[in-house]
Parts: sequence; C-alpha cells; structure tokens
Amino acid sequence: MAVTARSLTFHQSYEPVSNETTTRLEVRKLLRRRWLSSYREQSLGALFAICGVVWFAQTVTQPSASPFSGLVTPLQVCAVGMIAWLHAKWRRSVSMDR
Repeated sequence: MAVTARSLTFHQSYEPVSNETTTRLEVRKLLRRRWLSSYREQSLGALFAICGVVWFAQTVTQPSASPFSGLVTPLQVCAVGMIAWLHAKWRRSVSMDR
C-alpha cells in the first residue's frame, strides 16, 4: 500500500516511512501544499470576471423593467473576480518560491 500525504496525520509525517520511494521531505512538501494556489486563484478570478461580463451583457440586451434586481449584480461578480485575479497576481509577485 502506497503512503500518501492524505492518509498521514501530522505526527506520522515525521516518522520514517516504510515506502522507499517516498521520503520524509516529499511527504512534508505534500502536506504543506496549499489547496488554493496562486495559479488556481488567478484562473478562478478570471473565470468570475468573464462570467460577470457575460451576465452583464445578457441583462443589458434583455428587455425588462429592472435589469439589476436581486442581491448580487453582474458588476459585483465581475468586481469580485477582478479582485481575486489581482490578489493572485500580488501573491505571485511577493512569493519567494518560484
């Protein structure tokens, strides 16, 4: 059975691993890996911004009494996407590990 970082607890990662192909350093790197990397954040931010623009174009072109009725507007979705994208770019620029 192969030992993966997901099956290890915090204390088990510092014990010797029986599998010869997995070293302790590799296990620590897997445990430290972040779920939301700057690349994923950048992609999700761009996706949100594009979805906001598409939604805005759809609401503008549809004939209705109030195009922006609701709690969330397309411009807010676009703004959140742009902020997430800029935050990912900032995270990448200040990152020491490249």
